[in-house]
Amino acid sequence: MVLNATITLFAISPIRSWVIGLGEMMLGDGIVLNFIVPAVGIVGISVYLIIHELLHAVFTPNFPKSKKTHWGITFFGGFVSTTEEISKSRFILISIAPFIALSLAMPALFIAFNAFNGYIAFFAILNALGSSVDILNVLIVTFQVPNGGRIINNGFETYFKCS
Repeated sequence: MVLNATITLFAISPIRSWVIGLGEMMLGDGIVLNFIVPAVGIVGISVYLIIHELLHAVFTPNFPKSKKTHWGITFFGGFVSTTEEISKSRFILISIAPFIALSLAMPALFIAFNAFNGYIAFFAILNALGSSVDILNVLIVTFQVPNGGRIINNGFETYFKCS
């Protein structure tokens, strides 16, 4: 989580003042509690979670048609799972896509159009923290699955075979 957040902070470091501004906006002179800000935060986080999981799903083979691909949201977060046999490189792409898109590319796009603000920084960092398990999966697969290997998930169990 710390590594992902650090990568995202370095990616958006040219506009650190926005991150500082976010902290000031959230805390101000004291913690301001009202019903609008928490509601907007909950809706924003929910939308981000759905987009994050959809990005995993989009890169899954045969996503719209496959009866072997499932996604949903649990108390502990969202998930996309498939029992389709996929290549090592496809597994890495599926795992890393939301981190790259939402924590690196999206802030860069907002910066390019001069529309970056504290909310974008907050959601980018939140996504980076939430992507920590995805990045852990990338590291495990990178070091344990031989090049050319194929990966098959079965619930919480993941197997690979060499081609």
